Amino acid sequence: MSLELDHQEIEKAIGRFAEAYDALESLQHREAAKPPHHALQPHKGDQKTGLVGEYWAIRYARSIFPRAAISFGGHSVKGWDLKVESSGEKPLRIQVKTASEYGAGKLSLIHHPTRSDGHESWDELWLLWLDRRFQPVTLWKLKPEHVFFVGDG
Repeated sequence: MSLELDHQEIEKAIGRFAEAYDALESLQHREAAKPPHHALQPHKGDQKTGLVGEYWAIRYARSIFPRAAISFGGHSVKGWDLKVESSGEKPLRIQVKTASEYGAGKLSLIHHPTRSDGHESWDELWLLWLDRRFQPVTLWKLKPEHVFFVGDG
């Protein structure tokens, strides 16, 4: 299977997912109006948007770093999502945070770039905004010095 066919297959699945997500979102709004003990679905909140966002992020990263080895951090890695490794250079660690029109701009926790727990941290923070079809609309790329954390001096 060619790389382009792989991309097409993933993007078709994302389109079908967007349709299903839209239907579930409508049902969740309806269910939220019911008393809690009668609701058939939980209130909003999930990680599915992040999964789609990381797909778009790695695809973009591979296009701007064509000679680099780019990999996902894995579930146990908390400080970054993508690692870009280029010959002779320090690895670039990227934390990806994704929001969509469904989430009203909410993001999951952004880990501080200087970690005291021994975990490696991020060098760039990528904030990705997806439309209702889970297509990328905007990507902001930030360095640690451009991000303010509560408690920072």
